[in-house]
Amino acid sequence: MTKTLTTVERTIVAASALFALSLIGMLFMLPVSAHAASIDRQLDPGDNNASVTTLQTYLALDTSIYPEGLVTGFYGVLTTSAVQRFQCAYSIICTGSVVTTGYGRVGPTTLASINSKMGGVPSADTQVPLISSVGVSTGSNTANISWNTNQMTQGVVRYSISPIVLSEENGILGSVGVSGDTALTDSSFRASQNVLLSNLQRNTQYYYVVYTTNAAGHVSITWPATFTTK
Repeated sequence: MTKTLTTVERTIVAASALFALSLIGMLFMLPVSAHAASIDRQLDPGDNNASVTTLQTYLALDTSIYPEGLVTGFYGVLTTSAVQRFQCAYSIICTGSVVTTGYGRVGPTTLASINSKMGGVPSADTQVPLISSVGVSTGSNTANISWNTNQMTQGVVRYSISPIVLSEENGILGSVGVSGDTALTDSSFRASQNVLLSNLQRNTQYYYVVYTTNAAGHVSITWPATFTTK
C-alpha cells in the first residue's frame, strides 16, 4: 500500500533536501591549501617517516619508476629499487650499492633532483644545511654568486662550460662528486656567502652548483643551474 505524504511531511522532506544541498555547496566552497611538496632530508633504506611517504607518493606517479606504487612511509626493498630506477633514469648513479656509491639512497644529489622535479623547496633539516636565496650577477668575464644557509657552513662553487656531472659517493654523511672547476669562499663558517668567479669567457653560458658543508661534515648542494657572461 502506497502512503501519501501530507503537506507537512512534504515540506519537511523538501527542507531536508535543500539543507543537504546547502551543505554540499559549502563543502565545495571550502578553501584548499595548495603547496609544492618537498622532501626535507636525506633518506636511507630502513627509514620510516613522513618524508618517505612524500618520496613514495612522488615516485608512484611514474609506473616505470615505482610500478608497485605502495605508499607506506617505510623505506624498504621496493622503495630502494624505485630510487635506483630514478637515479638511473636521470643519470645520477646506476652502479654500485647503497653503501659503496649511494645507489638506492636519497643522498644530496638525488634529493636535489627530486625536489627540483617536484617543484618544492626542502625545509630545514637538523643535520643537512638548507641553501636558499641563490643569486648571480654577471660581468663580461666575471660572475658573483651569493647564497644563504640556515646553518653556519663553508661554501664552494663548482662551475664549467660543460654540463655539471654529479654522482653520489660513499660516506655516511652523503658526499657528492661534482665535476667542474672550483671556486672557494674563505675558510670561515658563515650563513651568508658569495663567491666571485673571474677570468671567464665573454658571452658564454656556464653551468654551476653551490656546495656547502657544515661543521659536522653534512653536505647540501643546489641542482645545476646556468648563467651567461656579458
